[in-house]
Amino acid sequence: MTLQHIFTPAFLNTTLVGVSHSHVTDALDIAAIDPISNDTSLGFQPGVPAGIITVAGLTGTQGGIGSSGSDILDYTSIQAGDDASWIRGRHTLKFGGRVERIRYHKESLVGKFGDFNFRRFRLYLWGAAYEFLSRSLDCYRMVIQLPDSS
Repeated sequence: MTLQHIFTPAFLNTTLVGVSHSHVTDALDIAAIDPISNDTSLGFQPGVPAGIITVAGLTGTQGGIGSSGSDILDYTSIQAGDDASWIRGRHTLKFGGRVERIRYHKESLVGKFGDFNFRRFRLYLWGAAYEFLSRSLDCYRMVIQLPDSS
């Protein structure tokens, strides 16, 4: 919103006040096209859908509903300013200032249904994961012992 006031033919004041807000979500799982995405019998942990499987060199799976995680972003910008212009003949003197406050909040919802990471395709075939990631366990990252390949 802008307000202009002419005090005299040679003196003009302009005031600016504004607010802008954005609320954005990405990768937020709401509904499944395929009902198998909600099947809890395929989960890595009891009572939740399947998690993510990542194999080096291959395209990984995205898991079931809610396993991919999402980001929730809130951005608010508050602006205020005031300018004054003084005109004398062919000359104009303009002075003033602006202030802006930006509030940015990001909440990342890491997939809590589990993520098996395999370093090599051969280890995937053996069922030997390198690590298992989960937010619903007591530890966030658990490194699994690799089998002896000798």
